[in-house]
Amino acid sequence: MGAALVAFVAVIAYVPTVANDWVRWDDPETFLNNPNYRGLGLAQLRWMATTFHMGHYIPVTWLTLGLDYVLWGMNAAGYHVTSFVIHAAAAVALYYLARRILAFFTTDAAALTTGAAGAALFFAVHPLRVESVAWVTERRDVLSGLLAVVSVIAYLRSVRDGDAGRRWSRWYWASLVLFAVALLSKSITVSLPVALVLLDIHPLRRLPGDPRQWLTRAARRVWIEKVPFFALAAAGAVLAILANRAIGNLSPVSGITIPARLALTVHSIAFYIVKTLVPAALSPLYSMPAVLYLTEWPFVASGIGVVAVTIVLLWRRRAWPAVLSAWTFYVIAVLPVSGLLQNGPQIAADRYTYFPMLGFALLAGGGIAQLTLAWRAGRLAPSHALVVAGAGTALVVTLVGVTWYQITVWRDNEALWSHAHHVAPSSSSAAALAQVRLEQGRYEDAMALARQSIRLNPAAPAGYNMAGLIFQELKQPERALVQFRKALEMSPNDLPARTNLGVTFYDLERWNEALDEFDRAFKLAPNDPKVRENLVAVLIRLGLAPGNAGPVKAIFRPW
Repeated sequence: MGAALVAFVAVIAYVPTVANDWVRWDDPETFLNNPNYRGLGLAQLRWMATTFHMGHYIPVTWLTLGLDYVLWGMNAAGYHVTSFVIHAAAAVALYYLARRILAFFTTDAAALTTGAAGAALFFAVHPLRVESVAWVTERRDVLSGLLAVVSVIAYLRSVRDGDAGRRWSRWYWASLVLFAVALLSKSITVSLPVALVLLDIHPLRRLPGDPRQWLTRAARRVWIEKVPFFALAAAGAVLAILANRAIGNLSPVSGITIPARLALTVHSIAFYIVKTLVPAALSPLYSMPAVLYLTEWPFVASGIGVVAVTIVLLWRRRAWPAVLSAWTFYVIAVLPVSGLLQNGPQIAADRYTYFPMLGFALLAGGGIAQLTLAWRAGRLAPSHALVVAGAGTALVVTLVGVTWYQITVWRDNEALWSHAHHVAPSSSSAAALAQVRLEQGRYEDAMALARQSIRLNPAAPAGYNMAGLIFQELKQPERALVQFRKALEMSPNDLPARTNLGVTFYDLERWNEALDEFDRAFKLAPNDPKVRENLVAVLIRLGLAPGNAGPVKAIFRPW
């Protein structure tokens, strides 16, 4: 009954995603302009197993997307259905995981059901999940989350077998394999072995709470079990770093100092807690500030808050072991996607909460189970219990309502970038919205947004590139050249600006200069089909390749 309720509510919460289209933020590069994943033939499977496309190594996720193509073609609705079904399955899996963990504290059937359902629903319908479910590119979140939860369930079964004298049972190996598959869906699950260790401490009590006793003979047996898990985690981390380096997505230390990275890390830890408690002003893009002032109140308050919470939980570790475990897992799970390993233009992202927040969902379920036990024992008056139940129901309904609203943000490019620029204006969001306005033929609005992008961050190439594209549309190529050159002054490896500069030279029949730019673009992205076609077109014009040259293909900035 509880699992069916969780599945029903999760589906109701996310079925509106079916009305959503693709969005211009990684979707074009991942799906619309990427024929490599389309199908499950040998060529597609080989590509899935070897690619670092878009800075990720996710062959299992690609398998589900290849299956989507077989089933739906390029109909976005079908991909959305698959994503929310996987998310609903993850919520149901979390329900069963919560029941198993709560069973260590009570055998009361009502408490187990309400607690597990509360944990699963709090996780499933919270608006912070929307980005992972409603954005098809983030299929990797929901799939890796489902596999990670099922891996933990299998681990708990293996512990039960171990208690019965059957060590290294089939459930242990199933857990290990599921963890490996989760890593091949998204590397954020590298922290799952930490969750297993925390469960061994509390509530399994296979490891003592005092770390000084972790080297006893009994404790060593538990640690030996974890060696394969940590080895897989290390391999997953290496693959993730290699994938990010392959596209130059890791910010070098010289670009962001160690103190700044630490400040960004504690900011991320605090930011997601605040957004969980108050899910307002959620944005698809929280851009990194053009200049980091570490003495500003968000960083100072985050640092004080994170340190204070950690100290209190360590002080009260005997009284609140579950809270300390949830906090520890959350912090460690957030670290790979925090400023410590900064990648991309964002300072935070809603999608980064999908895996780390599982511990807090279980903690919430434990609280609900305790309230149920208090009611059944007569310690909570029926009238008070009714108020609590009503408040819980109202909270779920409210979260579903906010989730429905947040899903509309991902409806199309207009909705996505209008909302992002309204909630968290930045150079990137202004440039992305300028592109939407350009495609609508609203040139004055587009130019105003491009100039705003430049004002918000004069060192970023996005605004200059958009201004150049607008001048291209207005048939003012000389002015477009100026803007593209400014973009490349800010970022010499900016592929859109480099290619658009070459396109402008091509339109002006300045073939040699176009060749230089297309050649540089090819060195930046040798596998991009548009880049290759541009290079071939100008070689034909120069008589260096056979064939007939048509118009070249400009690359608009992808979002």
